[in-house]
This record gives sequence, C-alpha cells and structure tokens, in this order.
Amino acid sequence: SLIPIDAPIQNRTYLTPSSTSRKEFPAHFRKRSAAQAGLDADNEKDATDGQREGETPDEALARQIEAKRQSNTLAARRSRHRKQQYLQELEEEVGRMRGEVEEWKERALKAEGML
Repeated sequence: SLIPIDAPIQNRTYLTPSSTSRKEFPAHFRKRSAAQAGLDADNEKDATDGQREGETPDEALARQIEAKRQSNTLAARRSRHRKQQYLQELEEEVGRMRGEVEEWKERALKAEGML
C-alpha cells in the first residue's frame, strides 16, 4: 500500500543525521549561488531571482531547496504508483497466460488420446 499522491508531505525528522541532511545546503545549490554572486552589476537582478523582499539569500536558498524536495517527493510518489500499476498489469497478464497454457496442455493431451 503506497502513500496517496495527494497526501501531505511529512517533515524530515531523523534520529541521526542522514547523508543528505548533514549539510545545510546541498553542494549544487551552493555552487549555483556562488556563481550567481560573481555576476556583475548588469545582472544583479538575476542574482536575486527567487528571493523575496526582506528575505536573506540563505532563507531564499532554503526555501528553494524545500520546494525542490517537495517536487522530488511528489515525483517519486507518482513513479511508485506507475510502477505498482505496471506490476499489477504484468501479474494479471501472467495469470491469464498461465490459464492459456493449461488450456493448451489439455487440448494437446486430448489430441494425443485421439491418436
């Protein structure tokens, strides 16, 4: 039984640090923000894209990371649902084919008996 796609996303609560939660910000977000910080004055607006008024760059980054985590969580749920549906279809097809095999075995035995 899978979690419904529209179920609320649970908070991250770890008893011990996981490999993904040890760092405050994932490496690719830090690299991107460092690259944006190096932009010249002409592109200053680009460096603050996604940052709300009164929000520090770290808060904006944390918000972006959380949005990405939520997006990934929902994508993973959809993927698991597709996989479960696919496996159910395969199991139904295997059951149907096993029935056909038994039917053809019976026909073959009857045909052998006629000879």
